[in-house]
Amino acid sequence: RGGWLHLPPLRERTEDIPLLADRFLNEFCPPPLRCTIDEAARTLLRRYHYPGNIRELRSVIQSAVNLAQGGAITSELLPAPFREIQKTRPLGPPENDLDPGLSLAEVEKTYILQVYQQLQQNKSRTARRLGIGLNTLRRKLVAFGID
Repeated sequence: RGGWLHLPPLRERTEDIPLLADRFLNEFCPPPLRCTIDEAARTLLRRYHYPGNIRELRSVIQSAVNLAQGGAITSELLPAPFREIQKTRPLGPPENDLDPGLSLAEVEKTYILQVYQQLQQNKSRTARRLGIGLNTLRRKLVAFGID
């Protein structure tokens, strides 16, 4: 009745993180300044779980812009919890003996199911490890025929 709109937490909408990060980057480093976010920092921003939701992302970008002094935001300029992600999970692709003839969808399915099995089919931990939202993982598992 109250017309409330339910918006899931940012950790469940990881696809929004790059867009929001760029929006905040433009807010705190407006043109003609040339602030950027390097790829390693973008990866860490996507993998973090944001207990403070969008306000936390905004604060992180503001702080990093100040530290970057108009240059590139690198992973070293992000707060310690972000850098811890880098230590526990390397930023490179998973090392597998995947068939190069597989489609991207097949590779994604294989990897998701491997992580899911390694974490004893715990959906919350799997979603966190993969850096995706829990609802996204649930949708993918249903598409894979797993509920």
